[in-house]
Amino acid sequence: MKKIKNQLGLVKPDKLPAGATAKSEQKPATRKASNKKQAKQRKAAKLKEKKASKASKPPKKRKQGGKGRPFQPKPWEAYAPKGPNATSYTREELEQIVRRASGAANRRLKRLEEAGETKGIYKRALGMLETQGRTKFSGSVKSMTRTELVAEYLRLRDFLSSKTSTMQGIKDWKRNVYQSLVDRGFTGSQEELSELFDKYMTKELEAALGSDVVYTLLQTDNGRPFLQRAKDAIDRAKQTGESQTTALSREFNITTEEQAAQILAKYFGG
Repeated sequence: MKKIKNQLGLVKPDKLPAGATAKSEQKPATRKASNKKQAKQRKAAKLKEKKASKASKPPKKRKQGGKGRPFQPKPWEAYAPKGPNATSYTREELEQIVRRASGAANRRLKRLEEAGETKGIYKRALGMLETQGRTKFSGSVKSMTRTELVAEYLRLRDFLSSKTSTMQGIKDWKRNVYQSLVDRGFTGSQEELSELFDKYMTKELEAALGSDVVYTLLQTDNGRPFLQRAKDAIDRAKQTGESQTTALSREFNITTEEQAAQILAKYFGG
């Protein structure tokens, strides 16, 4: 009966409390504001949770290299922690050391070559490798005998233990050499010293006089003319096919025996 009356409009609608409105009559703006507030609260809660999770994790290690992260080459001890003696290691340990160290050594060789620093330890390392018919250290450890592993271990130890196997090491060495020469009276700049090294620390001059003698003579204004005369004599000998000792003997009026010592004697004798 109530249903029929309702259809006929004879039943009055229930009264709502004062100030209340039907759901269908709620303002859309009010619902939108409420949804925004809830979304904002959820976002803040997630952000708080994320910060708490990040704070509980240990900080990641920063990679070496790049701005503010200078590359720090590993010392030999990082590859061979039980000491420098190869007999301290099993075959498996030697394989691991040689495999890891060969990669680092080859990267250093490449950097030195690209920078034109092909003397000193680079030259010595390459000389050792060339006796084996190669120009790189080998990490192919499975095909090596223990004797070959030990030999490669020793070559790697010799190279990676040298401070001048890295670019920073070479820079430090040059700076120290320059300061040492300045203390002895050298008046040129560090760039001028580098040019002198490039000019006189050559394979031919070092073979004829020895690196120590060449180093001694290039330090002073009085010594460098002796080096220039020796260099010119050797260059002429290369063109004529004459031996270096004969050419130096004629240039300095000395015998063919212990020529470096005789040239030094003339230099120090004034």
